[in-house]
Amino acid sequence: MSIECQECGLNNLSAADSCRRRGVPLRLEAVEAPVETLGITRTKSRLVVHTANKLPKFCIKCGSSKVAFTIKEKVEYTPLADAVLELAVGLAIPVPLPIHRNGVILKLDLGLCRDHYIRFRLPVLIGIAGFMLAAICFAVGLALKDVEGGFEIMIFSSVALFSVGAVLFQMGRRRELVTYTKFENSYFWLSGFGPEYLDRFPRRVKVPKK
Repeated sequence: MSIECQECGLNNLSAADSCRRRGVPLRLEAVEAPVETLGITRTKSRLVVHTANKLPKFCIKCGSSKVAFTIKEKVEYTPLADAVLELAVGLAIPVPLPIHRNGVILKLDLGLCRDHYIRFRLPVLIGIAGFMLAAICFAVGLALKDVEGGFEIMIFSSVALFSVGAVLFQMGRRRELVTYTKFENSYFWLSGFGPEYLDRFPRRVKVPKK
């Protein structure tokens, strides 16, 4: 009798505790998963989530259980017909009108450890630093208004730093952690998750078409 490895499919001896090719455990302890996470599967680089699912509280980048911050995001699938109608109405009538949409929205609570949260918010932090430096340059420029060329240089530097800071700040605020690449039968195929997080879920089995 042999035991098949769930990762690579290699048949191992029944007495073995780990796969001789991959080294992964062959006998996993039974852990009762929360009902809201049942049905979540993965492909090679994407997470497949039903609209009724909720993600477990782990860092979506490294899989750590030490979640320091939770980011709320939502992804929305809009049928092509609705998207074309909304665009056409928007071009014809430059006034927001209520349009009945048949889209599907998936709300996500995305966990991040402290390190990955800082990386995610880095553009915002750099933008704030740009604002502060711009204010300092402006104050120095006022102090140097009697110095030939000093005022102009510092004011130009202030405007440049403020502009760069504003761009980075807005980019950081609009930055998304995950995006969807496919929607089918109330399931979203999501990208943006780290391999350590994806490994927590079973592989999605392709059902052969009849």
